[in-house]
Amino acid sequence: MKNKNDSLKRLLSLALTGALMFSINTHAFERSAGDVDNNGNIDAKDCSVIVQKTINDSFAVDPEYNIFADVNADGYVDAKDAAIVFQYVLKQNVTLKTNKQEESSTEATTESKVNEVTYDLKGDDIKAVAGTLYSDSQTYGAYTILPQYKYGSREVTVNSETYNQFIQLNGVGDSTKNAVTFFAPTQGTFSVIARSSNATEVRNLVVADSSGKELGVFTMPVSGDEPQVCTVDIPSSGRYYIYSTIKNINIYRLTYRSTGNDFVTESTTEATTKESTEGTTHEPWTETSTEIPTFSGSTDDGTVVKNFEELKSAISNGDKKIYVSGTILCSERISLDKNDANVEFFGLTNSDGTAATLDFTPLRDSRTSSGSGGSGFFIPSGAGGYTFRNLIIEKAGDCGIRIQGNNNTFTNCIFRYNNNSGVSVTGGGSGNIFYYVDSYRNGDIVQKNGSDADGFSVKL
Repeated sequence: MKNKNDSLKRLLSLALTGALMFSINTHAFERSAGDVDNNGNIDAKDCSVIVQKTINDSFAVDPEYNIFADVNADGYVDAKDAAIVFQYVLKQNVTLKTNKQEESSTEATTESKVNEVTYDLKGDDIKAVAGTLYSDSQTYGAYTILPQYKYGSREVTVNSETYNQFIQLNGVGDSTKNAVTFFAPTQGTFSVIARSSNATEVRNLVVADSSGKELGVFTMPVSGDEPQVCTVDIPSSGRYYIYSTIKNINIYRLTYRSTGNDFVTESTTEATTKESTEGTTHEPWTETSTEIPTFSGSTDDGTVVKNFEELKSAISNGDKKIYVSGTILCSERISLDKNDANVEFFGLTNSDGTAATLDFTPLRDSRTSSGSGGSGFFIPSGAGGYTFRNLIIEKAGDCGIRIQGNNNTFTNCIFRYNNNSGVSVTGGGSGNIFYYVDSYRNGDIVQKNGSDADGFSVKL
């Protein structure tokens, strides 16, 4: 017991001073060694699991756990294993790939590209009662269907593929009703397979951006004809809408594919797998950068803010695109209470490569306790339609952001050093989407000695 506790104390001491110096024999790692929670990443969470287990000297290692936690393959799960993981994750913004295999989708392209994403939804994927008129929004993956709409069943074949069920948009639509909406994280292409619901009357289908600009208007064939495949280019990241300008339209399939790579930066180093009759092993860990990419476009379509007063003014004035420059010290909680706000907060990368930051230290230090009022951002129930991109949100007295509203999107954001969860979704919040978001080193340090340290807390 004494030796194990001494090892743990030495580990914690070294971690606090940032002086971990260990030599690693990566060839000793078996399978996904180090990925203790088996989520596909090796990060600080894996280290914390090992530390938690080794504090209790009665912890017995079972064979399944040992595969992942015995990182140095010495037959013991102890502070040395935690130290090895610590060595890698002490550097900010670094996670480590494992060889955990993802299941391939039948919709995946044959030649996958780095940073490519595909959102695909068929009417056949939805389990619902045909003929029922729905008056509430429903989200399926990346797509949200806005009321009113129905589901129907009628077999059709398009390009040798058979479809049996469709989504029927119930009447003339726009960005608030009778439409399907999705958020594109980057430029790409979008296609929809659809036709009129009427046997004699053609209808027009529109694909539009959040400002109402029409990217494509298509004439839908009557219900007795084969559905039409309509394709448009998606010019940039943002929210898009699909709706009819003349009565009902039946949609059989929606597909978005990204073609840009501005929404994430990844290492180009590829790990290879070696297969043998004894199983699969993996190559040494590879660092993957989560650095937020440099913004290269114009800010003429929005408002640039450089201090907290300018930020509050832009929000109060109803500006739709707010560019955050540098580090802004925030002395108050920011409450975003508009419904279907269609507002984007976009962080501009600094000249030294660091990200725009909203630092809530003044708010945190002005409070005597954490409490929900100390959250950096708050989106209450009934509010939504906000987009956050390329931002660091840090050091709030409570959660970095507390979300009770719907249909908000976060891309390439970091939530860190907050005095509760980095991201909290509660009170019935739904349709909130996160792309390439990190949330780390959050914890209720003052009140609970570091407990309640969720990266993402979802308590609906």
